[in-house]
Amino acid sequence: MGTTPHTTFVIRIWWTDATPLPAPPATRRWYGHVEHLESGRKAAFSDLAALLAFIQKHSGLRAPTEE
Repeated sequence: MGTTPHTTFVIRIWWTDATPLPAPPATRRWYGHVEHLESGRKAAFSDLAALLAFIQKHSGLRAPTEE
């Protein structure tokens, strides 16, 4: 019986507000931290592109291309 290849990431995301609450969503900034459990590699990010780049690098997955 074969095994299915897999990889595991732990992703933490949190918000900060540039102005006191109730701040409009446009003033909020989000940050995150991702860890690839198999390699132990970690990275901080503040946008989705950086998170996806880390996942692609450590998983071999590629985003679908638009035609």
